[in-house]
Amino acid sequence: MTEDEWQRGHPAQASGVDIAWDRQGRGAAGHPRADGRRCSRGSCGGAAPQTALIGLDTNVIVRYLAQDDPVQSRVATDVIERRLNDSNPGFISVVAMAETAWVLERAYGLADADIAAAIERLLQADVLVVEREQQVFTAMVALMEVRGSFADALIGALGAEAGCSGTLSFDRKTLALPGFEHP
Repeated sequence: MTEDEWQRGHPAQASGVDIAWDRQGRGAAGHPRADGRRCSRGSCGGAAPQTALIGLDTNVIVRYLAQDDPVQSRVATDVIERRLNDSNPGFISVVAMAETAWVLERAYGLADADIAAAIERLLQADVLVVEREQQVFTAMVALMEVRGSFADALIGALGAEAGCSGTLSFDRKTLALPGFEHP
């Protein structure tokens, strides 16, 4: 996020949703490496000892991003920003990530670019472990580039990871995504 964008406010704020961002454009818990990429566990100087992952349901993630409920948003923020750490990171499943994208679109009316930005911030957060991180990233890029829905792009990326030669779909918009074909 540029300084100019910061001063105008994040685009999600125009939709009435105030996603938790800091001045550098990172999620409140996100700390990208100097080269802008996220440190995967063990890729930035050794693996941190893990005592326990703490699973996060969609509603906790959405409350953290949207900051729209005075009680639940405060609790979600406390969990993500204070309770989670390198030894006890939060875990976001691909199902919770797909549900989060769906809720941000359907319930909050966020544009694809804003949803992609929220997903990117979650991927950058050092205290979060995202299941199938690379496939989630691939789906986020497809959403950012307006090539299809996050869920469809994630289905395709997971299929490719599993070794599928292609993924069949009747959805015309989905057929524009890499790896999809008509049955």
